[in-house]
Amino acid sequence: MGAISTRAPVAKGAIAPPPEEELCLCEELKRVGFIRGRQIVLYGLKLELVGDPIVIGPNLVVVDAIEKNSSVIRRVCIPLTILRQARGNRKGA
Repeated sequence: MGAISTRAPVAKGAIAPPPEEELCLCEELKRVGFIRGRQIVLYGLKLELVGDPIVIGPNLVVVDAIEKNSSVIRRVCIPLTILRQARGNRKGA
């Protein structure tokens, strides 16, 4: 029986970052506040994060959250400016 992949699917034509880069980016995003249980405001929505960041592609990372006002579960894109900041923090370390 084959192994089950835990990596998120990559959009056709996109080049996924290497697994170690994904892990480092996710760890840095958690360090700056994208952690399970944290309440944030993003895109004008009050959200409670219910999952860890998931790398979809080189410039696309999502996190699962519950919208506080409606209790709707959403998969929210982490803004590119935050991704760039997290990548910069990693390079400076």
